[in-house]
Amino acid sequence: MPDEAALLRVLGDRAPDGLPIYRDDPADPDDENTLATAAFAIRAAGIDVTIHQHGTQRFATRIVPDGRATDAS
Repeated sequence: MPDEAALLRVLGDRAPDGLPIYRDDPADPDDENTLATAAFAIRAAGIDVTIHQHGTQRFATRIVPDGRATDAS
């Protein structure tokens, strides 16, 4: 299972050279700044979703499968 903290560290990269993964500079050369980062953990019991902004978790929820849904596999 992936380490969510490690994933967030990669997505929060602010490398000084070139264009980092996480960008929030108003003068960004290609006008593509990061608004937030979403992490999805897909498990048998449901899907956990967390939204992070500026390194802080801002939202979390779990989506639970509907008992009426059929298995897609």
